Amino acid sequence: MKKVCELNPGTIFNYAKKKFVVLGKRRGGVLCLLAQSEKDAAFYDGNEKPYNDYRKSDLRKRIEGTFLEELFQNGARKEDLVPFDLNLRETDGSEGYGVIEGVLAAPLTLWDYGKYKDIIPNNEAGIWWLATPFWTRSPNSSFSNDVWFVNSVGGCSDSWCNYTFGVRPALVLNSSLLVSYEGEEDIDLTKVQNEAFLEEAKRRWKQGMFTIQINGPYIDFEGV
Repeated sequence: MKKVCELNPGTIFNYAKKKFVVLGKRRGGVLCLLAQSEKDAAFYDGNEKPYNDYRKSDLRKRIEGTFLEELFQNGARKEDLVPFDLNLRETDGSEGYGVIEGVLAAPLTLWDYGKYKDIIPNNEAGIWWLATPFWTRSPNSSFSNDVWFVNSVGGCSDSWCNYTFGVRPALVLNSSLLVSYEGEEDIDLTKVQNEAFLEEAKRRWKQGMFTIQINGPYIDFEGV
Protein backbone atom coordinates (compact mmCIF):
# COMPACT_ATOMS: atom_id res chain seq x y z
CA MET A 1 0.00 0.00 0.00
CA LYS A 2 1.03 3.59 -0.59
CA LYS A 3 -0.31 7.04 0.00
CA VAL A 4 -2.20 8.10 -3.10
CA CYS A 5 0.10 11.13 -3.45
CA GLU A 6 3.05 8.74 -3.86
CA LEU A 7 1.61 6.99 -6.91
CA ASN A 8 2.80 8.01 -10.37
CA PRO A 9 0.31 9.57 -12.80
CA GLY A 10 -1.37 6.82 -14.81
CA THR A 11 -1.28 4.29 -11.95
CA ILE A 12 -4.46 2.24 -11.45
CA PHE A 13 -5.44 1.75 -7.81
CA ASN A 14 -8.32 0.38 -5.73
CA TYR A 15 -10.67 2.56 -3.71
CA ALA A 16 -14.06 1.60 -2.24
CA LYS A 17 -14.25 -1.54 -4.43
CA LYS A 18 -13.68 0.47 -7.62
CA LYS A 19 -10.65 1.12 -9.77
CA PHE A 20 -9.37 4.63 -10.37
CA VAL A 21 -6.45 6.12 -12.30
CA VAL A 22 -4.17 8.82 -10.85
CA LEU A 23 -4.16 11.97 -12.99
CA GLY A 24 -2.16 14.52 -11.02
CA LYS A 25 -1.89 16.76 -7.97
CA ARG A 26 -4.81 19.07 -7.33
CA ARG A 27 -4.87 21.67 -4.57
CA GLY A 28 -5.50 19.78 -1.36
CA GLY A 29 -5.21 16.30 -2.85
CA VAL A 30 -4.83 14.11 -5.93
CA LEU A 31 -7.17 14.22 -8.94
CA CYS A 32 -8.30 10.70 -9.91
CA LEU A 33 -10.68 9.34 -12.54
CA LEU A 34 -12.78 6.18 -12.55
CA ALA A 35 -10.65 3.79 -14.61
CA GLN A 36 -13.62 2.58 -16.68
CA SER A 37 -17.15 3.96 -16.91
CA GLU A 38 -19.93 2.38 -14.91
CA LYS A 39 -23.43 2.30 -16.37
CA ASP A 40 -24.79 4.80 -18.88
CA ALA A 41 -26.95 7.86 -18.48
CA ALA A 42 -28.35 10.76 -20.46
CA PHE A 43 -26.67 14.08 -19.75
CA TYR A 44 -30.12 15.70 -19.55
CA ASP A 45 -33.42 14.35 -20.79
CA GLY A 46 -35.81 17.07 -19.66
CA ASN A 47 -37.61 19.93 -21.36
CA GLU A 48 -36.07 22.95 -19.63
CA LYS A 49 -33.67 24.98 -21.76
CA PRO A 50 -30.71 25.22 -21.93
CA TYR A 51 -30.22 21.47 -22.03
CA ASN A 52 -26.43 21.36 -21.65
CA ASP A 53 -26.19 22.98 -18.20
CA TYR A 54 -24.49 20.45 -15.92
CA ARG A 55 -25.81 22.23 -12.83
CA LYS A 56 -29.32 20.83 -13.42
CA SER A 57 -28.38 17.72 -15.38
CA ASP A 58 -29.49 14.14 -14.87
CA LEU A 59 -25.80 13.21 -14.99
CA ARG A 60 -25.05 15.34 -11.94
CA LYS A 61 -27.93 13.74 -10.04
CA ARG A 62 -26.57 10.28 -10.91
CA ILE A 63 -23.00 11.11 -9.82
CA GLU A 64 -23.85 13.02 -6.63
CA GLY A 65 -26.56 10.50 -5.79
CA THR A 66 -26.13 6.85 -6.77
CA PHE A 67 -22.38 6.96 -7.46
CA LEU A 68 -21.36 8.63 -4.18
CA GLU A 69 -23.83 6.55 -2.18
CA GLU A 70 -22.26 3.38 -3.54
CA LEU A 71 -18.76 4.63 -2.70
CA PHE A 72 -19.75 5.26 0.92
CA GLN A 73 -21.48 1.88 1.15
CA ASN A 74 -18.23 0.28 -0.07
CA GLY A 75 -16.09 1.87 2.64
CA ALA A 76 -15.28 5.39 1.43
CA ARG A 77 -15.29 8.13 4.06
CA LYS A 78 -16.25 11.73 3.51
CA GLU A 79 -12.87 12.83 4.88
CA ASP A 80 -11.20 10.88 2.04
CA LEU A 81 -12.74 13.29 -0.49
CA VAL A 82 -11.45 16.82 -1.02
CA PRO A 83 -14.13 19.22 -2.35
CA PHE A 84 -13.14 20.89 -5.62
CA ASP A 85 -14.55 23.46 -8.02
CA LEU A 86 -15.99 22.51 -11.40
CA ASN A 87 -15.60 25.17 -14.10
CA LEU A 88 -18.43 25.10 -16.66
CA ARG A 89 -16.99 27.61 -19.11
CA GLU A 90 -17.87 26.86 -22.69
CA THR A 91 -15.74 25.76 -25.62
CA ASP A 92 -14.46 29.21 -26.56
CA GLY A 93 -13.41 29.87 -22.97
CA SER A 94 -16.21 32.32 -22.13
CA GLU A 95 -18.06 32.13 -18.82
CA GLY A 96 -20.67 29.56 -19.82
CA TYR A 97 -22.50 28.37 -16.71
CA GLY A 98 -19.92 29.60 -14.22
CA VAL A 99 -18.35 27.50 -11.46
CA ILE A 100 -19.89 24.92 -9.13
CA GLU A 101 -17.99 25.17 -5.87
CA GLY A 102 -17.24 22.30 -3.52
CA VAL A 103 -18.26 19.20 -5.48
CA LEU A 104 -17.11 15.77 -4.29
CA ALA A 105 -17.38 14.03 -7.67
CA ALA A 106 -17.98 15.24 -11.22
CA PRO A 107 -17.12 14.49 -14.86
CA LEU A 108 -13.85 15.87 -16.18
CA THR A 109 -13.96 19.15 -18.08
CA LEU A 110 -12.73 19.33 -21.66
CA TRP A 111 -9.58 21.10 -20.44
CA ASP A 112 -8.77 18.51 -17.79
CA TYR A 113 -9.25 15.77 -20.37
CA GLY A 114 -6.86 17.55 -22.72
CA LYS A 115 -4.28 17.92 -19.95
CA TYR A 116 -4.33 14.27 -18.90
CA LYS A 117 -5.48 12.39 -22.02
CA ASP A 118 -2.11 10.70 -22.55
CA ILE A 119 -2.46 8.78 -19.27
CA ILE A 120 -6.22 8.19 -19.23
CA PRO A 121 -7.09 4.59 -20.24
CA ASN A 122 -9.46 4.32 -23.18
CA ASN A 123 -12.94 3.46 -22.03
CA GLU A 124 -13.70 -0.15 -22.94
CA ALA A 125 -17.48 0.38 -22.75
CA GLY A 126 -17.37 3.20 -25.30
CA ILE A 127 -18.36 6.87 -25.15
CA TRP A 128 -18.34 8.79 -21.85
CA TRP A 129 -19.51 12.28 -20.92
CA LEU A 130 -17.46 15.36 -20.06
CA ALA A 131 -19.01 18.29 -18.17
CA THR A 132 -18.19 21.03 -20.70
CA PRO A 133 -20.97 22.53 -22.83
CA PHE A 134 -20.21 22.73 -26.55
CA TRP A 135 -21.73 26.22 -26.61
CA THR A 136 -24.15 28.07 -24.37
CA ARG A 137 -24.77 30.74 -27.01
CA SER A 138 -23.93 30.72 -30.68
CA PRO A 139 -25.22 31.94 -34.03
CA ASN A 140 -26.62 28.42 -34.27
CA SER A 141 -28.64 28.11 -31.07
CA SER A 142 -29.03 24.35 -31.50
CA PHE A 143 -25.49 24.02 -30.14
CA SER A 144 -26.88 24.81 -26.67
CA ASN A 145 -28.20 21.25 -26.80
CA ASP A 146 -24.69 19.79 -27.10
CA VAL A 147 -22.06 18.59 -24.62
CA TRP A 148 -18.54 17.26 -25.17
CA PHE A 149 -17.85 13.53 -24.91
CA VAL A 150 -14.88 11.18 -25.33
CA ASN A 151 -15.14 8.12 -27.57
CA SER A 152 -13.66 4.64 -27.06
CA VAL A 153 -10.33 5.53 -28.72
CA GLY A 154 -9.87 8.85 -26.90
CA GLY A 155 -11.25 11.29 -29.46
CA CYS A 156 -13.53 14.19 -28.47
CA SER A 157 -16.72 15.38 -30.13
CA ASP A 158 -20.13 16.78 -29.18
CA SER A 159 -23.53 15.17 -28.85
CA TRP A 160 -27.10 15.99 -27.95
CA CYS A 161 -27.76 15.85 -24.21
CA ASN A 162 -30.49 13.24 -24.33
CA TYR A 163 -28.15 10.57 -25.70
CA THR A 164 -27.04 7.88 -23.24
CA PHE A 165 -23.28 7.61 -22.63
CA GLY A 166 -20.91 6.37 -19.94
CA VAL A 167 -20.69 7.85 -16.43
CA ARG A 168 -17.03 8.26 -15.48
CA PRO A 169 -16.60 10.60 -12.49
CA ALA A 170 -13.44 12.22 -11.16
CA LEU A 171 -12.58 12.71 -7.48
CA VAL A 172 -9.93 14.58 -5.55
CA LEU A 173 -8.66 12.22 -2.86
CA ASN A 174 -6.87 13.19 0.33
CA SER A 175 -3.12 12.99 -0.34
CA SER A 176 -2.46 10.86 2.75
CA LEU A 177 -5.06 8.19 1.88
CA LEU A 178 -3.51 4.71 1.78
CA VAL A 179 -4.54 2.61 -1.24
CA SER A 180 -3.56 -0.64 -2.90
CA TYR A 181 -2.47 -0.37 -6.51
CA GLU A 182 -1.89 -2.55 -9.55
CA GLY A 183 1.59 -4.05 -9.59
CA GLU A 184 2.25 -4.04 -5.85
CA GLU A 185 3.28 -7.24 -4.16
CA ASP A 186 0.70 -8.92 -1.93
CA ILE A 187 1.41 -8.20 1.73
CA ASP A 188 1.98 -11.12 4.11
CA LEU A 189 0.13 -10.08 7.27
CA THR A 190 2.41 -12.25 9.43
CA LYS A 191 5.40 -10.08 8.48
CA VAL A 192 4.09 -6.57 9.04
CA GLN A 193 3.80 -4.70 12.29
CA ASN A 194 1.53 -2.29 14.13
CA GLU A 195 0.08 0.50 11.95
CA ALA A 196 0.93 -1.19 8.64
CA PHE A 197 -0.85 -4.35 9.82
CA LEU A 198 -3.96 -2.41 10.79
CA GLU A 199 -4.09 -0.48 7.53
CA GLU A 200 -3.71 -3.65 5.46
CA ALA A 201 -6.37 -5.42 7.53
CA LYS A 202 -8.75 -2.47 7.01
CA ARG A 203 -8.10 -2.56 3.26
CA ARG A 204 -8.88 -6.27 3.03
CA TRP A 205 -12.00 -5.88 5.17
CA LYS A 206 -13.36 -3.04 3.01
CA GLN A 207 -12.77 -5.07 -0.14
CA GLY A 208 -14.64 -8.06 1.28
CA MET A 209 -11.53 -10.26 1.31
CA PHE A 210 -12.45 -11.92 4.61
CA THR A 211 -15.31 -12.26 7.09
CA ILE A 212 -15.30 -12.65 10.88
CA GLN A 213 -17.44 -14.77 13.17
CA ILE A 214 -17.56 -14.50 16.95
CA ASN A 215 -17.59 -17.84 18.78
CA GLY A 216 -17.72 -17.15 22.50
CA PRO A 217 -14.37 -15.57 23.49
CA TYR A 218 -12.84 -16.31 20.06
CA ILE A 219 -12.97 -14.54 16.70
CA ASP A 220 -12.63 -16.65 13.56
CA PHE A 221 -11.37 -15.04 10.35
CA GLU A 222 -12.52 -16.72 7.15
CA GLY A 223 -11.42 -15.93 3.61
CA VAL A 224 -14.08 -15.36 0.97
